[in-house]
Amino acid sequence: MAKCRGLRVENDRRAKTWRQTQIRATGCKDPAARLSPSCPAWRIMDGLSNQAQPVIRSVFPSAAGHFACAVLALAAAHVQAAPSTFGPVIGSALLCRSHLDNRYFRQYLTQAFGPSYKREGGAYWFRTEASLWGAQVREVMVSDDSSEIVFVAAVTDSTPEELEKSVRDQAGVAFRAQDATPHALRKSNPGSTIAYANDKSKIYCAKFKPQPPGR
Repeated sequence: MAKCRGLRVENDRRAKTWRQTQIRATGCKDPAARLSPSCPAWRIMDGLSNQAQPVIRSVFPSAAGHFACAVLALAAAHVQAAPSTFGPVIGSALLCRSHLDNRYFRQYLTQAFGPSYKREGGAYWFRTEASLWGAQVREVMVSDDSSEIVFVAAVTDSTPEELEKSVRDQAGVAFRAQDATPHALRKSNPGSTIAYANDKSKIYCAKFKPQPPGR
C-alpha cells in the first residue's frame, strides 16, 4: 500500500509539472483552450497546410505548444545582424544608384539574413535587423520574376518626413512631393520613391527590366 501511495504521489507531481509546462508553452491555462486556434501557440501553425494542422493537433496535442515555441525561438534566432556591406549594397539600390539585379539582391539577402519568410505581391520578403541613414529597417523586399518590373524596397520605422530628412542629410539625395495631398509620394531625381506604409514608411527603386536585343 505504501508503495502504491508513493506511486500516486509521484504521478500527481508529474501531472502537475506537465500541466504547468503546457501553460508556459501555449500561454493557455484552460486545457480545452490549448487545442483551440485562439491559443497563442497555435498561431505559428497558420503557415502549415490545412491537411497538416489537424494531424499535428490530434496526434501531438500537448507537444504542439513546445513545437510552436521552438519554431518561434528558431525564427527569432535567424534574424541576423546586418553585414557591413548592407548600406553600400541595399542602400545604394534603394536610392537607384546601382544596377537592379533582383537575383543578385535575393542571393545577398539570403546569405545575410537567411531565406525569405514569404513570397507575396510579386516579391520575396526578408526580415532584417539593420539601419540605413539612421532609420531602422525591419523588412526588405526583392521582386521575383513574375512581372516586367524589377525592384528593391524596404520598410522603415520612420515616417516619410523623418526618412526623407535622414536620406537628405546623410546621403545628399533630395526628394520632392508629387502632389499636395497629405500622403503624397516623394521622389528623387534618380527615381527612388518614399511612400507611406501605415504609420511607417517604405522606400523603393523600381525599373522595367531591360528588353532583349531585337525587341
